[in-house]
Amino acid sequence: MIKKWIIIGIILISTSAPTLADSTERSTISGNVLYVGGSGPGNYTTIQKAINASIDGDTVFVFQASSPYNESLIIKKSIKLIGQNHTIIMSENGTLNTIFIDHDSVIVHNFKFDYYSCSVPVILVENSKFVNISHCVFHNQNYGLYFVNVSNSSIFSNLIESVGWYDGRTISLKESKGIMISNNMIDHYASFIGIDIMNNSDENLLFNNHLDYSVAPHVFATGLRIFSGEKNRIIHNNFVCHVYSNVHAYFSQNYWYPQYDLRHYLLPFPKIIISRPYSLTTINFDWHPAHKLYNITWS
Repeated sequence: MIKKWIIIGIILISTSAPTLADSTERSTISGNVLYVGGSGPGNYTTIQKAINASIDGDTVFVFQASSPYNESLIIKKSIKLIGQNHTIIMSENGTLNTIFIDHDSVIVHNFKFDYYSCSVPVILVENSKFVNISHCVFHNQNYGLYFVNVSNSSIFSNLIESVGWYDGRTISLKESKGIMISNNMIDHYASFIGIDIMNNSDENLLFNNHLDYSVAPHVFATGLRIFSGEKNRIIHNNFVCHVYSNVHAYFSQNYWYPQYDLRHYLLPFPKIIISRPYSLTTINFDWHPAHKLYNITWS
């Protein structure tokens, strides 16, 4: 009889949280875990209810089976918001951010944002530091991520596709410092600007990203624009797009697609990065451009 109950207990444990036993999310979970969706006892029915019940250091784990979640979330605590297999969140209102973050030490990991909005960013982060947005999918939005007065944070290993119609941006930094944007795939978009660094955003790093709008290479679209800021570094990226910088920045070891790069016809000269509007005082150079496309992937 005892053996029978042991076996039943093992079965219940293994089925109550199936993703935590064998997923990469296990390493990101800490503190108390509040579960959203699924069929476990005590699981929350909405993400915001779990966030409201959490305290600093907790993890809110969201099961995919109950998605899409139609919510506009507000995070003002140091928590980890973790999805299962790109759990889908769709804003409950097209004029509200899907996630608004106004606190330090917040992680958002493994979600898919799939809706169309013309007016607001999907994720808006303000007045925060140590914020990490990773392994998310952004699809069919006009504005992706917007950081305002954010420092020492990262946007890592995200897939951003079909984002930024009309005058949109996929990633914007405003008055932000020490942001690492790395291993992101910005693909098949037709945005006015892909990554926009503006309003005195300093000492940011773009490393190992793939920016590609070859499906719609119209003259006004810009993959990267550095409008304002100092000591920004752009290293080891694929640029299948236009790039402009109105200030001096450090460019090195980037791949420049021939369609947008006269250097391919003028080898062995470095890549010239001009400003827009054109100014001789703000010309930048990639002195060591890559000669072939990097194999940049995301997961």
